[in-house]
Amino acid sequence: MPMTIRRRDDHAEMPWRNGGGTTLEVARSPEGSDDEFDWRLSFAHVEGNGPFSVFPGVDRVLVLVEGEEMRLKLHDDEEHTLRSCEAFAFAGESEVTCEVPAPTWDLNVMTRRGAAAAVVRCQNPATGRLDVVAPDGGTLIVAALTGRPEVRVGERSATLEPFDVVLTDDASDIVNVDGEGVVAIVTIETPGTGELRS
Repeated sequence: MPMTIRRRDDHAEMPWRNGGGTTLEVARSPEGSDDEFDWRLSFAHVEGNGPFSVFPGVDRVLVLVEGEEMRLKLHDDEEHTLRSCEAFAFAGESEVTCEVPAPTWDLNVMTRRGAAAAVVRCQNPATGRLDVVAPDGGTLIVAALTGRPEVRVGERSATLEPFDVVLTDDASDIVNVDGEGVVAIVTIETPGTGELRS
């Protein structure tokens, strides 16, 4: 796929697996696979305290996009306070409950263990232009979290608003990210693109 831009209004709204909230699904692979996927990226709306859905065999990364904080409690008594534009990874089979002082939105990256793996990093291009590429055979996703960052691939350019996303699986595309605002750089690796992270 060449560089594709998906705006917030393009994302499909759907309920959580446990019915406790809603999510805006941005992309999944393979497409149209219902509840089965190798990887999936969405923005989840957390309206109040409660449990997360359980996804056995799936690795998850959350990034808080809107909201003051999110307090996570995992089944092994681990606790973590997620703050704005911070990434947190955990196993999808973990029983996780969250507490939020007010409704939040988070970026949710899920990869099926053994089929795909994700690296998520949050950066502000105001500190220096970012040049990123997709791994061979994998996918690169640039998700706007705050501000109005600008992306360019060759002669194509676009200004992103929060929740807008750029995707490409063409390793020859050099995606330049500039301007103000925090972006999440998500790299999805699949077998053959390198050693999958466990």
